[in-house]
Amino acid sequence: MSIEGQALSSPLDPDTNESIGLSYENEAAALRWVHAAIREGEAILRSDPSYEKMDKTIDYVLGNQAAGKRPSYLPDVVINRVKKALKSHVSALTDLRPLFAYKTYNEAYKTHADLLNQLTVLWWVNTFADLDVGDALRYSLTLATGYLVIDYDPNLGRYGDVRLIPKDPRDVLPYRPSRDRSVQSWQGVIIREAVSLNALKALYPDKAPLLDKTQHVIRKFSG
Repeated sequence: MSIEGQALSSPLDPDTNESIGLSYENEAAALRWVHAAIREGEAILRSDPSYEKMDKTIDYVLGNQAAGKRPSYLPDVVINRVKKALKSHVSALTDLRPLFAYKTYNEAYKTHADLLNQLTVLWWVNTFADLDVGDALRYSLTLATGYLVIDYDPNLGRYGDVRLIPKDPRDVLPYRPSRDRSVQSWQGVIIREAVSLNALKALYPDKAPLLDKTQHVIRKFSG
């Protein structure tokens, strides 16, 4: 990617991470690169013919199914069988225990593997991971794609823990995706998330005067 006639290396490149990520004289150029990457990712998403229909699809599943003018004497009753079917599918797909496990062929570490398996089940129950998986499935069943972000939250529980964050597919912007179906083969993704202005100022106190609110609204599919 180039800016004002000069090539700007990606901050994702480990060879240039020092010069781009931490150098103040390159901050403006890096910011332009980020904006260009966002525009590129949004263009890829909007190229999907179903993109413009996603909001209408969500509204339909949530029960806003009446279309056109209706006589005033008709009751506004909607029998939302679509939502019932979606809930049934989500319930069936999340009514399970974790299917992954730790296994070792070294008897000396068998106890460690057993402890990790118990911690996995404990984490699944304590963080209500099945509910987060269910939200991702709602996106997937409604919009054909759903994402789960795996994040470490230092404020979760007593000592912090890993949590799952379901994301609207329109808030996961691809960066140089490949033809492979796995996100892991892409060069990266940009995850768009709503954060309060005060939280950002606390994270970046030296940039507090430059931070301002945005009009972008993160979408939430619930119900």
